[in-house]
Amino acid sequence: MILHHYIGNNWLRWTRSARALAGVVLVVGALAAGQGTGGAADAADIKALIGRAEKGEAAAQFELGLALEKGTGMPRDFVLAARWYLRAAEQGHADAQLKVGYMVARGIGFEPSVEEAVKWMRKAAAQGDPDTQNTVAVVFAKADGVPQDFVEAAKWFRLAADRGYSEAQKNLGAMYENGHGVPKDLPEAAAWYRRSAEQGNPKGQAALGVCFAEGLGVPQNYGEAAKWFYKAADQDNSKAQTYLAICYLDGLGLPRDCEQALKWFRKAAEQSGAIAQYQLGLMSAKGKCVPGDPAEAAAWFRKAADQGYAEAQFELGLAYVKGQGVPRNRINAYRWLVRAEQQGLEKAAAELKLLTAKLSPIELNEAKRKL
Repeated sequence: MILHHYIGNNWLRWTRSARALAGVVLVVGALAAGQGTGGAADAADIKALIGRAEKGEAAAQFELGLALEKGTGMPRDFVLAARWYLRAAEQGHADAQLKVGYMVARGIGFEPSVEEAVKWMRKAAAQGDPDTQNTVAVVFAKADGVPQDFVEAAKWFRLAADRGYSEAQKNLGAMYENGHGVPKDLPEAAAWYRRSAEQGNPKGQAALGVCFAEGLGVPQNYGEAAKWFYKAADQDNSKAQTYLAICYLDGLGLPRDCEQALKWFRKAAEQSGAIAQYQLGLMSAKGKCVPGDPAEAAAWFRKAADQGYAEAQFELGLAYVKGQGVPRNRINAYRWLVRAEQQGLEKAAAELKLLTAKLSPIELNEAKRKL
């Protein structure tokens, strides 16, 4: 028979006859038959975990839910995972409450319900763990399965930030910088970025560096900007690596140094930093700090263009127009210029107009077909 488990407004449903009631038997049987990821030792561990979970140990119930969700040591089963997460959540296990919120929001193992998802996420955050509060805030800020709510996000970011959680401090700074859920306040944004940065958070350090570079909430100071970019870049933050490279390239707060600029651009590019890839393309195209190499330039432009970076799309389009580093191809040129123009790049729109006037009707139809 089908058992409907009602919590609130009929939001959870699963089949107990074939799955939930026989779930433990199925898991143990599968392990005995050699299924799953582990051997005899894993089977023994899972049996012990099931025993603890069935006795009501919330931590074990959560761990069993994780194993079922991921298929670790047993067949993957989202419905059974949901069952064990819920049992742990009902006992006040914060991570389980967060999991239930996520899964309800997406309708994984549960009937989807925004109201119930929000309820469980709030329960998790209300327990006071700053990491959980930050996670819940991000969910509301990004509308990740729930309606976007910047005020709710700012509330949880602040609670976590006040407890000294550096990631939340950085995120709260971003809320003040953009006026999301709080009044826009650049000095307040910079103050929160600084708190995060001083704890060693690379994202906070990079954001504080940008504040000093652009004079956002603090007096403009390229030396300070470069200092914070270096701290974050040294922790492999790709954005900071790009900004630090620009400082070396243009002599902003640091002596001009082509070797250092190339070093940091390449580190960022290796992490798929689109701006760094574009800058390396420009340097190869212009012979700046490296020998001029149109093919190398086009290769870097393509990497950045494939990530949607409009300036790189424009440069790649021009390369196809002129046959620089790539074979001359007006259809490919049209395709990349259109992509750049669609992002509001005015120079791409002007170049596209010139190119379109030169295309035959057949070429134009072909170019549009390939968009």
